[in-house]
Amino acid sequence: MTKRKLMFDRLQEIALNHFNKEMQKCTGKIGRFKYLINLPEMQPILFLGKVEPEYKDGNCIIVYNPSEELVDSLLPDVGYIGKTFKQQVSRQCDAAGWLFVFPKSSWYSQTYFARK
Repeated sequence: MTKRKLMFDRLQEIALNHFNKEMQKCTGKIGRFKYLINLPEMQPILFLGKVEPEYKDGNCIIVYNPSEELVDSLLPDVGYIGKTFKQQVSRQCDAAGWLFVFPKSSWYSQTYFARK
């Protein structure tokens, strides 16, 4: 397995864990969230997005080792698509993914992995 695949698998696991917690906490029609996650032996992870409990779905962006500027600029309920997403995160983090989450599946719509 490549380093990139391992990174995105791990980020997806972390994102789904936190996404499910946000879904349980949400008391309205839509819940928006944005915060930094600090895990042992990992760089900071920015986690933001929205949940829709009525449909049991939503989307999130997970960013590994974001710059301060990127943390400030990304918003939880904005559709950063295609080129816009990659331009936004390029050279501002080590990896980033925009993840769609549904009741029985999830997948990345966009990913970025820094070339070093």
